[in-house]
Amino acid sequence: MEQSNATEAVVQPQKTSGLSFTGLAQIFYAPTAFYEKLKNEPKILVPYLVYFILIVISMFMISELLVQHQISSPQLQERLQGQPVTPQLRQILYWQIIIGGSLVMALAPLLAAAMATFWGNFVFAGKSKFKSILS
Repeated sequence: MEQSNATEAVVQPQKTSGLSFTGLAQIFYAPTAFYEKLKNEPKILVPYLVYFILIVISMFMISELLVQHQISSPQLQERLQGQPVTPQLRQILYWQIIIGGSLVMALAPLLAAAMATFWGNFVFAGKSKFKSILS
């Protein structure tokens, strides 16, 4: 009886340079190919920075509307006890909305990826990684 000691070649996925930048556009015209590359080589930094910049821009655009809504809320009026809203309070609310809102919105994907990793790995006994889920 003859035994063959054939070894199988393991094919390593090719490293794709610039996937972070090209992926921002490729997701719209070739999403299947992009997600296949992303599964093999997850990218986080560039998309996350673009996401954060868009959040900060959005918060600057809607902050005045949110300040007006917060000033007219019954909770704030009750806390002020009939006193007028000062420009300093308006400025504090403005920056609190921009900074706090941006940070909360930036941390939301991290929390969602952490929960998905927990549920996928520990509860459903999967083999996913935090970085690939976040990307």
